[in-house]
Amino acid sequence: MQQARKGWTEHGGELITLPADEQATFLNILSSVGDDASQKKPTVRTAYAIVKQAAQRLQ
Repeated sequence: MQQARKGWTEHGGELITLPADEQATFLNILSSVGDDASQKKPTVRTAYAIVKQAAQRLQ
């Protein structure tokens, strides 16, 4: 993770931190994007479900 951050900033990227309330709002908005985007494509929906399950196991 540190190497990725270093590479990002060395090439002009900027890292920001949102206040807790804005971060919560942002994550709430993003939480449905995968479901919405994959709704009409069964193959993508299946792949998304697998990735989502894996992510939940790692939390």
